[in-house]
Amino acid sequence: MPLFFTRGFRKIKNVLTNICGNIRNYYSWHEFQINWTLQKKCLYLHSAMLISYVLMYATTEALKTFP
Repeated sequence: MPLFFTRGFRKIKNVLTNICGNIRNYYSWHEFQINWTLQKKCLYLHSAMLISYVLMYATTEALKTFP
């Protein structure tokens, strides 16, 4: 796995985790459990990030096979 991607991935992950953490802290836990839309948004952010990362990794691996 290229170091550049792991660094970038970690940075993005931290940012998203902070955003989700801040939202979670802003609302009380009870309110947050009711407010599913925010939780879904966090989930979508994380899954989108993961998919884009996998695609990036796949393209780099594919490019390596070509001379």
